[in-house]
Amino acid sequence: MKKSKWLLPLMIAAFVALAVPRSAAANGLALTNATVIDVRTGRLLPDETVVIVGDRITALSRHAHIPADAKIVDAKGQFVIPGLWDMHAHALWSADQMKRMFDLFLANGITGIRDMGSPLPVSETMNWRTKVNSGAILGPRIVAAGKLVDGPQPVWPGSIAAGTGEQARDAVETRRVSTS
Repeated sequence: MKKSKWLLPLMIAAFVALAVPRSAAANGLALTNATVIDVRTGRLLPDETVVIVGDRITALSRHAHIPADAKIVDAKGQFVIPGLWDMHAHALWSADQMKRMFDLFLANGITGIRDMGSPLPVSETMNWRTKVNSGAILGPRIVAAGKLVDGPQPVWPGSIAAGTGEQARDAVETRRVSTS
């Protein structure tokens, strides 16, 4: 199957799951007649029903029980895969950039990121993570490293300068304590 045939159905399935208001998700969301891709085996499982209640998949079966008050979406011709992770992102720079990046991540099926360095204070990074986790904003789950630790003359703005082994250890220890 061509990439373009996969991309649109994947984006639609991701947006349907993510765009449903939290109140509707609390009551349940059922994607019926979907083709689920088993990423462990590579098998395509046609005509499956995926039931989501809150932020959890509660059933995956052709004969899944759908809660009476669940929103039902016919996903015939659509594909469902687990959310993807970007394991090396630098997305946490400014509110405008994060909004654009978060939209792009979700549009491409990325539901989690590991941000490898940002000039933001750790408290602001944690605030963005809290907003995403609470549903106040749409975005991927965030695992963040905090500020970059660089050499004695850092290349990136906001990086922590470390010219010696002791300075590097101190910078890492400071980051570890501030994210606990």
